[in-house]
Amino acid sequence: MTLPKGAFELAARINPLMAEIGRLQRNKTDSRKRVSLNDELRRKYAEERNVTKRLAAMFGESRGWRLSEAPFGWRILARGTYSARDWASVQLPPGCDHTYYYRHKGGRVAAIATYPYAPAFERNRAECEAFARKFRLGLEFPDWPSWHFPGETTFVLWTVPETPLTRDELLEIEHRSYQW
Repeated sequence: MTLPKGAFELAARINPLMAEIGRLQRNKTDSRKRVSLNDELRRKYAEERNVTKRLAAMFGESRGWRLSEAPFGWRILARGTYSARDWASVQLPPGCDHTYYYRHKGGRVAAIATYPYAPAFERNRAECEAFARKFRLGLEFPDWPSWHFPGETTFVLWTVPETPLTRDELLEIEHRSYQW
């Protein structure tokens, strides 16, 4: 995969920004500087969110997707449909942390990208792979510059199955899972 121009440069800004945010947070104990430090912290957080969102959007664009503000869960992803406007349906696959949502240009769900911390993910990797097989979800580990704590997290991408599940298939699989 060819990375968009500037992706690595953008990703290289994240760790220094997070280090600066950490430094500012540690210095907030000085009450004389607290107001100016709070202003600086807000600016740094806004800059970090901007960099993160730009990298996440670049990733989606590289696959023909758009970054979505509206969350959706694995059941909607397994069915490859448009997401229901129901917050109860936003149950994520195992191991998700720092999550982003992608849709096709027409609005259908495309993927859930997540950045779990690497050691925790490695302990749960087999569970994630079994979950993906069970519900026919795609599970990828893209070679893409990290936009959440580079070096500390694993980029995990859950995608719509090649053959999305019907509602009845999904219910049958779930029913079999809960039989004694």
